[in-house]
Amino acid sequence: MQQFLKQQWKSVLCILFGIILFLAMEAEQRASITGGYLKRNSYGEGEENYELEVKGLGDTAVPVNFILGEQAYAEEQVKAVFDSEYERLCTDILGENSSLQEIRYPLALEENTQNRGIRFSWSSEDSSILNDEGVPMLSYLEREGQEVCLRVCMTDGKYTADYEMKLMVLPPPDTLQERLREFLIFLQEEEEAQRTEEIFILPTEYQGRSLSYKHSSTEEPKIFLMLGVLAALALYFQKPVQERKRIQKRKKQMMSDYSEIVSKLLVFLGAGYTVRGAWENIVKEYTAKKYSQEGEVRYAYEEMSYTYGQISSGMYESKAYGEFGRRCGLHMYMKLGCLLEQNLRTGTKNLRSLLENEMQAALQQRRELAKKAGEEAGTKLLFPMVMMLGVVMVIVVVPAFMGL
Repeated sequence: MQQFLKQQWKSVLCILFGIILFLAMEAEQRASITGGYLKRNSYGEGEENYELEVKGLGDTAVPVNFILGEQAYAEEQVKAVFDSEYERLCTDILGENSSLQEIRYPLALEENTQNRGIRFSWSSEDSSILNDEGVPMLSYLEREGQEVCLRVCMTDGKYTADYEMKLMVLPPPDTLQERLREFLIFLQEEEEAQRTEEIFILPTEYQGRSLSYKHSSTEEPKIFLMLGVLAALALYFQKPVQERKRIQKRKKQMMSDYSEIVSKLLVFLGAGYTVRGAWENIVKEYTAKKYSQEGEVRYAYEEMSYTYGQISSGMYESKAYGEFGRRCGLHMYMKLGCLLEQNLRTGTKNLRSLLENEMQAALQQRRELAKKAGEEAGTKLLFPMVMMLGVVMVIVVVPAFMGL
């Protein structure tokens, strides 16, 4: 126990302090109720809500919700309080002004005084000199100041008293800010005069000066400029990406078609066709299918078609087959081109067996490609599945929290 107190003495001290405060508050409340009184809030602190239990109204204690108003001034006190507030206001309302006889800037008029329960309402004798909010209305073009009376009405809710302050309002300093303030007033008056017109004609002269206007530069045009630049950069960097995608697509498609091409060559060679005849039949079959409605461009067959055109134009077959493999750019097609080229040059007798071995290897590779494509498809579906799981969790959890 002693070891625990040494380690957690701060926490224990906080708990003891809370218990002491709780007991003190309870004791004070019980003492006030036992003594038959409730403590009011002081002047300006507002009313207090007491929840009591009253015995004697029935067989059991009855709960009563009682609102106790704040402390109010007696009639003999309120005059002194009003006078004190008036003396304070003569200084506190000055704001940036040096005295009541040099008013150039807006006054800091108060509406109430915190913790004393006194409220104020202000009114100016002449709103063209000083308005009811305490803002001087003289133009910076005027040379002399003007005297005005500012009235303040004080009340505590029951008693009321009126006071007056004599102020000397002076013209504000000739600053750009002051010129702008007066120009905006002038512009607003012009707008009111033309309110019935479809367009607003901007004034061309003000206080003997010629005026010209233009739209202030905003961020919106810059945003469109930035979007244009970003779009151009995106298009610029998109070309290499699209080219890589095209090359990757071509590679996958040609790898997928390789076993089919070797198989067709074996079939036609087995039927007694020469290599050129087999090649010709494969190209014609692909061309007829491509121009049908369900035809699709296949890169490997396109290269075979180009090779057949070269042979028809007079190029040696052996050379054409070699170039076919190099154009395809894949090891398997280079090997096929070399086999056909070697067969024509040296008259290889076991071409069919070599092509059969090549087809078996191609089929195995095609199965591996299909397996890899399935794994990639599963990976791509993972993100939508995670999003769907999040939606389901929200559907389940949100109503549960709302029901708490």
